[in-house]
Amino acid sequence: MPVPELAGAHSQIEAAILGREPADMQTRVRIGGTGCVADGALDIASWGTDGTFDKTIPELRRRLYGEFDTLDPEILTDLVRAHVYIGFGAEARALLELLPDRRDPVLYALAGIVDGATDRAGVFAGQTGCEGAAALWALAGAPELPEEAEVDDRSVRRAFEALPATLRPVLGPTLATRLAEAGHSDAARNLLSRLARSGGASDAEMRFSQAQIDRLEGAVQEAHSVLEDLSHGAGAHAPDAVAATIALASENGAPVNARMTDLSAAYSTELRATEKGPELWLAHLRALAANDRFEDAFEAFRNGDDMPEEHRRAAASELLTALSVQGSDTGFLQEAVPRRAEYATLVQADVALTVARRLLGLGLADDAMAWASLPVLDRESRERRLLLSEIHLARSDPQQAEIALIGLQGDDALALRAQARAMMGDYSYAQTAFGALGEDGAARSAAWLAGDWAALGEGEDALAAAAELVGSALPDGAGPQPSLAVVEALATSGAETRDTLRALLDQTRLAEE
Repeated sequence: MPVPELAGAHSQIEAAILGREPADMQTRVRIGGTGCVADGALDIASWGTDGTFDKTIPELRRRLYGEFDTLDPEILTDLVRAHVYIGFGAEARALLELLPDRRDPVLYALAGIVDGATDRAGVFAGQTGCEGAAALWALAGAPELPEEAEVDDRSVRRAFEALPATLRPVLGPTLATRLAEAGHSDAARNLLSRLARSGGASDAEMRFSQAQIDRLEGAVQEAHSVLEDLSHGAGAHAPDAVAATIALASENGAPVNARMTDLSAAYSTELRATEKGPELWLAHLRALAANDRFEDAFEAFRNGDDMPEEHRRAAASELLTALSVQGSDTGFLQEAVPRRAEYATLVQADVALTVARRLLGLGLADDAMAWASLPVLDRESRERRLLLSEIHLARSDPQQAEIALIGLQGDDALALRAQARAMMGDYSYAQTAFGALGEDGAARSAAWLAGDWAALGEGEDALAAAAELVGSALPDGAGPQPSLAVVEALATSGAETRDTLRALLDQTRLAEE
């Protein structure tokens, strides 16, 4: 068991780092063990005044070093807070590097967020549902919102109103977009409306955020018009607008015009080493794929070894999906067959199945099996087992096809079982199964092979006529010396038989290639 004194010291240290009150920590700890940074550590409005830039910062800089050029940690903290107050995040971070061993993680995260960066250290991770200012900073600083993320939009709006006027236009558009992403569109529009009334944010920033909200709500045309207009400008949001415009086109299966594709290429190269670089690289790949320029897209993908793994995974999955759906057979095979191993750890499970289905449709059952066997796939998933059964059928292995279906129910599984049983010669089972599925043509074919003439006699096609022919007998009175009537009956029967057989051959003739 831990020593009580040490345990108490640990909680005091954690409280100091995260800005919590020790007595309040247990009540503020959230599901999963993630705590909420206390409001006292986020009272940014108290960190400055109208004279912060002209008076406070110069005065604090003058007092930063005391006797013997010793840096004063308390003055440093006040100076960092003053820079955060006016939105000078990069300068605040540079000051914190003066004492790296004593760097306050909350202040460091705040400095990055007000400068447009994300909370990479995760100081505010999982705190979007907190009842306090932490919800705002968690929302603004999240690299991306987790699925089903809980967001306390009221706390976000209250904290936004409490921000100094210098930070509202900096954080407002981002917060509005994030609220919309989390499903709080009304709160997002409310926040933008408040920001517009205060006159803080620029017109371009407001329009970009509004377009993002429209996009998330499905107002595609409205969003596309604004984003494309912003992308052709010279504002700070131009690269983001390019990426958003292309993402919108990709989501809706629309082509990307040549100018937008060229812009994505230029921004992807120019900003490659910045925080926006990966998203712009991905946008350029999407633009190329949207215009069926798959060869260029995959070449650019292979030149993206310096991109983050998450973006490479997204690129691989999106490009292979688009190639499988709309690419030419030659282009698809050149990428999917010899390069399978390169994508084994990059693609999502559903993408691997999509590629496998296209390969199976092209008659390449063995290559389809290789894609359907990638480790990224859940071996027991329903979709994979159904596809495996189809592949085994294509490889003329009905036993394995039926084994793959063990325990699966539903019409899709029954149809594959029927095909497997028919291939194994169990035509009676196949006839019953196809009949239950409403596939009358397949059921009658199985009945013919099973010799169920009674079932075939109910129809009016060639199979019914043939079944009647099989069940027919010689006319009465036929003996060793047939009469003239019997001979005439046989002649007539022979003509009918020939006509029936011709009709049967026509109905069952294989399609010519």
